[in-house]
Amino acid sequence: MKEFYDISEEGQKPQGRFQLTNYGSERHLMTVGTPVRRGAWGESTEYVSNTTYRATVPEDYLKDFVYMIRKFKPIYEIDQLLDHHLDMYMRKGNKSEIFLKHIRYEVIPLLGKSNDTNPHIELVNKWLGQREGKSVSNHPTPTVHFEGITGNIQLLIDSPYGSQKQEVHCDKADIDGFLSALFKDIESLKHDLKDELVSEVQTALLQNKRGKLTQAKLMNLISLMKEIGVGVFTNVVASPIFEALKPSLGIS
Repeated sequence: MKEFYDISEEGQKPQGRFQLTNYGSERHLMTVGTPVRRGAWGESTEYVSNTTYRATVPEDYLKDFVYMIRKFKPIYEIDQLLDHHLDMYMRKGNKSEIFLKHIRYEVIPLLGKSNDTNPHIELVNKWLGQREGKSVSNHPTPTVHFEGITGNIQLLIDSPYGSQKQEVHCDKADIDGFLSALFKDIESLKHDLKDELVSEVQTALLQNKRGKLTQAKLMNLISLMKEIGVGVFTNVVASPIFEALKPSLGIS
């Protein structure tokens, strides 16, 4: 289960609020203090600690991930936590559908064992519902995976007939231009998904500014565009990066 998560380097503290701790081969189990009396009459007492360790098992990371979900603040940003680990999993060359199955059949059942996680389960299920069906493994049309967001990036294009890589120059300015064009189109949009799309674009703009825009976030925006209809986003169609996004939008 370790492969599903973004985990720190062994011996290093987690970086940021999304990363899990790497326990290495063994982790702390318990420390017990034993009193030891000194002197014939026991005038003084010292405590000697005895620390016990146990072998690390894959389930330790699953439990830590569930604990992170339960304690994540603010709770309404749990989708960012899930997006982060999904993105890291896909960067290793894995298919998103396996990660989604992991969330549905292993994470959610364990999360449900706590009596105080109903809002968490609701948010995870909402995120899962948005991502399921967007898995690229058996997609009927080509799908673009962004293996990097800035610089000369590689687009891994999957189709039922195989995969091919295409290198496209894309920097933060290109992405920012695409997001700004999308935000401008949203202003005149009349659709039930408008509020959700506004929130997603605002978050993406902030992440791109910080250099932390994830593949999962960008692909979710594209999925929402497809659901609404690409033709209404006239400013996006005119943006420089649109050509690179065509395969993921199902446009030849």
